[in-house]
Amino acid sequence: MQPRSPAQNTDAGHVNLFSQLNATCLSMEKQLKIEVFAVHENKKSLGVHLIRFAEQDDGKVAEVHISVTANSILIVRLGVDNQEPDICKLIPCHRVAFSLGAMDTLDVKKIFSESSTEWNDWHCTNVNGNLNMEAVRVIMDNANSDRTLMFSPAVNFPVDFTHDKAFQLKKLDCFNAQWVRIEQLLNIRGAKEITLRRTNLTVSEMNRFLRHCLESREQVCETARIPVAQGPIDLHALMNGLVFVADNNMEARMRGIHILLGCSETDVRSKYANVKIFNECITSEFFTGNAESPQPHVVEILELMKREKRIRREALRVN
Repeated sequence: MQPRSPAQNTDAGHVNLFSQLNATCLSMEKQLKIEVFAVHENKKSLGVHLIRFAEQDDGKVAEVHISVTANSILIVRLGVDNQEPDICKLIPCHRVAFSLGAMDTLDVKKIFSESSTEWNDWHCTNVNGNLNMEAVRVIMDNANSDRTLMFSPAVNFPVDFTHDKAFQLKKLDCFNAQWVRIEQLLNIRGAKEITLRRTNLTVSEMNRFLRHCLESREQVCETARIPVAQGPIDLHALMNGLVFVADNNMEARMRGIHILLGCSETDVRSKYANVKIFNECITSEFFTGNAESPQPHVVEILELMKREKRIRREALRVN
């Protein structure tokens, strides 16, 4: 596809931007391709939202996606070697996201070595190519509680994979998660969302995880989507040690979806879990207090049930 002229898609401000960009690119060792799509309005500021790295027919490229408005995106394609920082200096970056295709480990190291300077506030990395585990470890080395990591089905983790910072994230979405152990889940703190697509976890381990989330002093995570290795799921085994009420939503049940609202039998903290079970997948949303509950009246019922169990335990001790 032939690049469109900036004048066809932009106003004077954008033309000036591309004059600068062309001047910068032409001074580099490699000739760069620039493609511009659908930039319509004059805005005072531009921000880089996504940088996509991948091997393509014409070699290694990076796509820089610049959001101007909700319906207006500008795309710049350039060679990957040592040139992204120049683009970042030219166009102010804020909250950059990376999308990584099939790449050499050396290229991954180059990208993330720059994150301490030009891209120090990147917030999301989506891995779409089958990187080796050394490259994956480089990415996870940069994890923190404000960042998101996503690993597509192309990434084949060995079952013995481990990394100290694998769950020290705002969000983790991992397709091949057979490497995840219950001990790792129990060490999660302050995550917003954990999504695993395939695991070797059991129902009893997921019961342990649910109880841990509900009884922990700290917030473990807000939402967890985690399947067990094999179904069907025994609801009573999953909710063992918890007080719970099943939602009587017949439409959901007809589709094979079970919805439960539960809390700890013994813990005094007002923590609750909205648990949805479909096939082998367990989706849990954790909240505190009646004000955050999707069903406040059910929370009141749970508290009455918990109080009844406590009275019965005390009566047994007296007898």
